[in-house]
Amino acid sequence: MNDNEIIELYNKRSENAIQETKKKYETYLMQIADHILQNRLDDEECVNDTYLKTWNSIPPTVPKCFRAFIGKITRNGALNRVRDEMRDKRLSNSLSTVLEELEDIVSSDTNIENEIEKRLIIETIDSYLEQLSDKKRVIFVRRYWYFDSVREIAARMGLSESNVKMTLKRQREQLKEILKKEGFYDYA
Repeated sequence: MNDNEIIELYNKRSENAIQETKKKYETYLMQIADHILQNRLDDEECVNDTYLKTWNSIPPTVPKCFRAFIGKITRNGALNRVRDEMRDKRLSNSLSTVLEELEDIVSSDTNIENEIEKRLIIETIDSYLEQLSDKKRVIFVRRYWYFDSVREIAARMGLSESNVKMTLKRQREQLKEILKKEGFYDYA
C-alpha cells in the first residue's frame, strides 16, 4: 500500500491505517527510536506512541511526505524521553556524546522564544546542508538526525572512523561560524 492510500485510511478513520503504517514502517521507526533510546521496551513504547500521535494528527494534518512525518514524530518522542532521563541523570553515554558535540554550536542556555527565529535557524542549517557534498550531508544527517555512531557511519560510508570524526568536527566548526555570522550564536 502506498503512502497516499495509508493517509486516506487515516482520513477515513479506518483502524487499518495503523496496521498498514506498522506493516510498512515499523522497522524504520524502531531504528530511529533505538538509535536514541537504546532500550527495546522504550523503543516499542515510543513507536506505539507514534501510531497514536499519527492517528490524532491525521486529519487535520495532511503530510507531504508520510515517512518523514512519522519519522519526525518518533524522533521527537524519543528525544522527549531522553530529556526526561537527563533530568533523572540516566542518559546513555553514546547519546550524551552526540549532544555534547552539538553543545558548542547552540548552547543549552539558548532559548529561542518564537517560531520565526526557529524557522530562520532551520533555514540556515538547511542552506548549510545543501552546500555539502552528498557524502558529507549523509554523514551529518546520520549523526545528528538518526544518532548513528561514528562506527556505524564509517561502515555505511566505507570510511575510517577517524575520517568520519574529522568530517563531523569540521562540519560543526563550519556550522558554528555560519550561525555566528547570521547572529544566532551567542558570543561567549
